[in-house]
Amino acid sequence: GEGLGAGGGLGQLDSDDMEGAENLVGLGHDDDEGSAIIDITPEDEDKLMRLGELGFDRDRCLEAYLACDRNFELAANMLLNSMSMY
Repeated sequence: GEGLGAGGGLGQLDSDDMEGAENLVGLGHDDDEGSAIIDITPEDEDKLMRLGELGFDRDRCLEAYLACDRNFELAANMLLNSMSMY
């Protein structure tokens, strides 16, 4: 009987682990949208302001800037290219 009990226990652990993983993924997604977690230096802030002057809202500028590894020129190109697609 013990063998079956151990097997059942392992099965429960597996399903709990899966739920835990899904919760972690969900939390990670929420964190991406919270800019408080990202370290923005005064230099970054200046570049974001300049990107904003191109006519994009701050969230889009920040997203593009971080996606381009904080490269101002790449981020500007990315934003301008995304605009020309519409």
